Parts: sequence; C-alpha cells; structure tokens
Amino acid sequence: MKVFLALLAAGLACASTQAQAWEGHMAITRASLQSYDNWDSAPYEPIEKVLPVLSVQNAPAPVSLKEFAEQLAIHMESIKWDWQPSTADGSVVSALEVLVKASIEPDGGMDQNLNLSPDQKYMGGYEGLSSQAIRHMFFRSWSPIDPVLSFHVPLHEMGFAPDRAELFFNLAKQAKKDGHTFWAYRFLGWGLHYVQDLGQPYHTSQVGSMRLLPFRVLLSVGLEAFMAETLRIVGNFHLSFEQYADFLMNPDRDSPLALAFKVPKADEGMKMELEQKTDLPINDGVKRLALASQQLAQAVVDAQMDMMGPLLMAPEMNLISNFYDSSGKPKIDFSLIETSTILAGRRTEMLSVLERAFGNTGVATRWYVDRFRTLTAEMSK
Repeated sequence: MKVFLALLAAGLACASTQAQAWEGHMAITRASLQSYDNWDSAPYEPIEKVLPVLSVQNAPAPVSLKEFAEQLAIHMESIKWDWQPSTADGSVVSALEVLVKASIEPDGGMDQNLNLSPDQKYMGGYEGLSSQAIRHMFFRSWSPIDPVLSFHVPLHEMGFAPDRAELFFNLAKQAKKDGHTFWAYRFLGWGLHYVQDLGQPYHTSQVGSMRLLPFRVLLSVGLEAFMAETLRIVGNFHLSFEQYADFLMNPDRDSPLALAFKVPKADEGMKMELEQKTDLPINDGVKRLALASQQLAQAVVDAQMDMMGPLLMAPEMNLISNFYDSSGKPKIDFSLIETSTILAGRRTEMLSVLERAFGNTGVATRWYVDRFRTLTAEMSK
C-alpha cells in the first residue's frame, strides 16, 4: 500500500507541475491594486547600490551580485538585473509599474534546475520548468479531516512558496528603509509572485478530487496504466484551468472577471484573518491563502467536469505533451466554449469558481502590499 501511494503521489506531482500557476501575474497585480494611488517614484539604480544594506536570512551583506544570487539560491543569469522601466514621456516610473513587471519574473528561470530538497522528487523533480514547483507550491500536512484534498506523499508539509514570499518581503523592507525604492518594489514583486501562485487551487492540492482518479483502469489494466492515465487526466484539468483563466483575463477582450478584483468573492475566513491580525507573520498569511485555495479545489474540478469533462477525459486529449496540435491550433478552443448556448449554465458555475480563486488571490495581493506600505511608512517616521 505504501509503495502504491508513493508512486501515485510521484505521478500526481508530475501532472500538477507542468506550468506556472497563473499565466497573467502582471494583469492580476494591476487589477488587484487598481484603486491604489500615491505610489512612490522608483528611479532605476544598479543592484550593486543596494547590496550593502541587504541581509538574506541574517547572512552578512553580499559583496557581489554573484554572492547575492548564491545566498538566494537562484540562477543569476535568468534575471535581467539591469532592466529599467520606461514611460512614454520619459518621466520617472512609479513603484506600481516596477511591482507589476517584477511579479512575473520568478517564472523566468531563477528557480529552475536547482537541487533544494528531497521533496522535489514528489513536487516536479529537479530539471525543467516543473523543477521550480517546490518554490511555487505549498501542500499543508495531511489531515484526516480533509483526507483527499490534503493527500500527498510524504504526508508532511511541503513547498517553499510561503518562505520565499517572506524572504523577499524582508529584502524589500531593507531596501526601502535605506531609500532604494526601485529595488524595494522589485523584491516585493518577486515575493508577490509566490503569494499569487498559492491562489491557484492546483498549486495547493495534489489530487483535488477523487473524480480525477481512473480506478476502472487500475482494476481492469493494472497499476502502470493507472499511473499513466492519472498523470494525463490531472494534467489536463490543471493546465486547462490555467489556460481558461488566462483566456478570460486577456486584456484585449472584455473579461467577465473584471469585477473579481473590485468586489472580490473571496474566502470570508481568510479575509477576516488577514484583515484583523495585524501582526500575522507573512509566512502564516500566505499559508492561510493556500488553505483557502485548497478548500476550493473540489469545486474547481466539479466545474471543469461539468463544462468540459468529456473533452478533458477523452483518451486522445493530452495537454501535458502540448496545448497545441500539430497544425498549431489549440487543442481546446475556449472561444467556442464561450459562445456555446448549451454550455451557458455550466460556464456560469465555472466563472463563479474562478471569481472565488481570483478573489482569494486579489485579497492576498492587497494584504501583502498593504503590510509593506504600512510597515515602511512607520519606519520613515
């Protein structure tokens, strides 16, 4: 039994880590903060200017960019350290623009192909895009109260996303305290990325629903076929959820989810905890988002199953291999799903689930940025 569970968890890890959590981090960041004003100016300065005031987890200030990257355990070459924001009129860019741009950067390769923990073999492995999963996901310890949603092997807490969010939050505070606004908000954007990743239910629950496990294959064909089919099905549901969310958030179309960030339908318990516990550690706040996302996983699977289950379960559908067919056309045409009168009611339920996932992500985004702005304002007094 233990061998079976371990093999299943390893297979699910591969299925659930083939892509980034949200494709549109920049759009999510901007939408979540659209009502904010009074942003600081953030003129660019070289990273070398801020290194002397930085301490990564109480280590001495790095004397070089190479040492800084080593302290962070990231790939230095994957980051455009000299990136400079620009404006049409040549004016100094605001901190918001730095934050928006920086929120996508951790998906650029800094966290890939690293040997960080033995748990990586259960969370995407050590090579390729999926190797960054251990820093972009979080699975709470297995709980008998939620045995399916919290299932993974090993059963202990796994994933470093809350830790990375806290690490870059602290670096942002250090930079801001010494007047380095550009790097303060760039570090904050990096940390925000890990927060937002945990707003994606598939990044907080390995299984999501028993409906995704093809037990008929296990009983009729055997374990090996069951593992392969589970990998394919979970991968289809994970990737299609991300791609559909990206399709709806496309700035070139009138998104039905625009209100998800203005009037968020987020988890009330999470909202209350983040709003009322003003001394809540960053790490714990991010874990609270992960819990809210995990509790949404079943609803995500159910909505997907109702809206496009036959398509995702079809034997020939395999999004892990590629989201496009040999002719370059998407294997799932979301525009057809959007215009189908037959699917109108099912789309409504799917949009409701997405509203809640985006709502959770938006609330956590604002909490993270608010905490930073409040703390740094107090430091300047």
